[in-house]
Amino acid sequence: MRAAIGWAAETGFRRIHLDAAAPEIRPRVLDRSARRDLAATLRRESLGFTGLDLWIPSDHFADPAHADRAHAALLGAVELAADLRALTGGAGAPPVVSVTLPESYAGLPEAMAHADALSMLVEDFGHATDEIGAPAPENAENEAANGGPQPGVPRPGVDTGRLLLRDRPPGKTFARCSKRAATLRLNDADDTGRRPIGAGRLEVHTLIALHATLTPELPIVTDLRGLDNPDRGARAALDHLRDAGLPPLA
Repeated sequence: MRAAIGWAAETGFRRIHLDAAAPEIRPRVLDRSARRDLAATLRRESLGFTGLDLWIPSDHFADPAHADRAHAALLGAVELAADLRALTGGAGAPPVVSVTLPESYAGLPEAMAHADALSMLVEDFGHATDEIGAPAPENAENEAANGGPQPGVPRPGVDTGRLLLRDRPPGKTFARCSKRAATLRLNDADDTGRRPIGAGRLEVHTLIALHATLTPELPIVTDLRGLDNPDRGARAALDHLRDAGLPPLA
């Protein structure tokens, strides 16, 4: 993990989104001393902390055989995000725990109450993403009702690569839910799967322009999973943001 953090800083990123499933990051095994050490590493590399990915299979949250452990992992990730924010200085937007949830997740009220109490955010790339990617409401009143964040409800996860793979319009989808989003996942894809930014069907400059207009303070995160060459994909993402005159992303 130290090597990955060092690589991110050397490549030119200013912030980082960590993998809560990585052996060195798992909340249930990371004691207070280890958390201080991780925060010190981030400070030493001058990297801000945007949040944690917790890619547990969504059905684990509803399966009786896995639900308790999945729920505990989400609560633990929220606590770890809060600790790392405090230990790294607490500047900027609240850290985000990124997760994919099913509709039938009985522990959601407790998880959201826990996140709210610690001033952390949870973004859901499961059913919430399906809702924002659906056809637009027929009247403006319905649209306004969904305009801002709602207490006890996860923020909708916006992954432009995932939207492309599902034939959803990334620009329109982001514009519709920008007031509720916690991050913008700027990823690209074509008919074969995920691609480096600029090598797929994403209208990169359109998304960057929407972000700059609607949510200039919203963290932009790029996801290197599934790319044949993550290093090349990371540099392509940074190049596109620099060309647009924006600061490096996470």
